[in-house]
Amino acid sequence: MRRFDVELLPEAIDDANQHADHIALDSVESAITWLDGLFEAVQTLALMPRRCPLAPGDLSHGREMRVMLYYSHHIYYVVEPGRVVVVHIRHAARDVWRPAQPTAAAARKRQAPPSRMAARPPADAQATPPKNPGTRPRRRRAS
Repeated sequence: MRRFDVELLPEAIDDANQHADHIALDSVESAITWLDGLFEAVQTLALMPRRCPLAPGDLSHGREMRVMLYYSHHIYYVVEPGRVVVVHIRHAARDVWRPAQPTAAAARKRQAPPSRMAARPPADAQATPPKNPGTRPRRRRAS
């Protein structure tokens, strides 16, 4: 059986670390276990990388993008000659991931200087304390 090399792009490693950091807020041990299991699952792609379905929609930009489910996370990867490249890891509850496709408008937008006025509140706006979403109004008892 042919064996593929498995490579994780730096963005995919950052995604995995961010998800592990989020899990660590509840339990560091669970985060370590999840991260170890994720990397073990990714390494199983070395033997049968085409066993997972194609990613939904046109995500590939001319490549065959596939998605592997690991608990509640989607692992997006591409099968290339002799190797598997993991490009992104995303929680399944989020919208379907769509890789950025560079356009001329996006390039111009990135070069535009940031506007300082957009970050400021209007001068006549009054600061109001935020409502506590955890409290409910009390019901009055019927007399």
